Amino acid sequence: MKICHIADTVPMLQKGCAGAEWAAERFIREQGNVADVFLITSKVTQDSPVSDLKFYEVPIKFKGLSTNLHLGLYPFNKMVYNNVKKILEKEQPDIVHLHNFKFFGFSAIKAAKELGIKVVFSVYDYWMFCPLSSLYIKHQQKICYEYHSRKCTRCFGLPGNVFSLRKGTFEKNAKMIDWFFVISQDSKNILTDNNIPANKISISSLVLDTPEIPEVEKIPKTILYVGWFVPHKGLDILIKGLSGTGYRLYAAGILDADPSYVKKCINLAKELNVEMEVLGPLPHAKIIEYIKKYEYLAVPSQWRIPLPTIMMEGLSVGTKVIGSNVGSIRDHLPKENIFNNENEIKNCLETAKFIKKRFDNRKIVNGIIDIYKLLLST
Repeated sequence: MKICHIADTVPMLQKGCAGAEWAAERFIREQGNVADVFLITSKVTQDSPVSDLKFYEVPIKFKGLSTNLHLGLYPFNKMVYNNVKKILEKEQPDIVHLHNFKFFGFSAIKAAKELGIKVVFSVYDYWMFCPLSSLYIKHQQKICYEYHSRKCTRCFGLPGNVFSLRKGTFEKNAKMIDWFFVISQDSKNILTDNNIPANKISISSLVLDTPEIPEVEKIPKTILYVGWFVPHKGLDILIKGLSGTGYRLYAAGILDADPSYVKKCINLAKELNVEMEVLGPLPHAKIIEYIKKYEYLAVPSQWRIPLPTIMMEGLSVGTKVIGSNVGSIRDHLPKENIFNNENEIKNCLETAKFIKKRFDNRKIVNGIIDIYKLLLST
């Protein structure tokens, strides 16, 4: 069986990757141990890319007004379509597996389906149902339950009827995807809310790569946050909840996405007398080292997060993980480790259970290959 993976970016080849891209790379590498795989991705931007994986580069434009309009309303690019189709005709894979692919867009789906290739999609964000990918109303700082609709005007200056057109177009293209993979019931519910049949959705797990780091004694009264410094990740909620607890907060992640939010969080910590050290972006191995070192890992996301990679890694190496009562977080943590708002964080720190979960990477990959086989038999 030959599988073609399509991903906008992966860490081994491009810069600026986050959790979803790491998840895709780990899965592709693990699957490469048991199947014939290759990758279609964008132009390599790493200074010293290291890959034993066969891959093809397709030029893609990532910036500009026209690009954003295409992504938001009708992400089809004739050049991308032609390039992907040529590669697929040459390689003749049995399956095309989509990861984060919004820059490839419907061009990739159409190319595969015209060649009679089955298409599956691992859902790492909600771009298919929300122009911002997050189902989060940034200016109101609350979850959006409307999906793409006329109410998208709350986040954009475009007329509402523009987004009504988006809904029909995206649903039509989603129907061409033969199978969807998610990691939680909440994500599955979002898909079924958008007219994707439940019998075409599998709840799977993440392939993880947690390096062997010796056990160390936890530093008491410490808590780690890892993630982008943006409002829907909820760092400000965590800071408010830690006020008066005496916990020292270590915050790691990409800082340049929203500089005003970074400043807000730093000022908030000073105002509430919360000791916070901003670590910035860190290598993966260092993050795992810190997870083992500090007493708690917090995942305070305020959106229906589909892929809480850092939470899964925390559970895999063994630490106390607390998180907000949203999305995939509540599907993986016990109620004692969940908080609804900043006022419950202090109590959550007192009641949280220690949990260590084992994730069988080979079993996860084989389960998805079984779905491939099912699709190829029909």
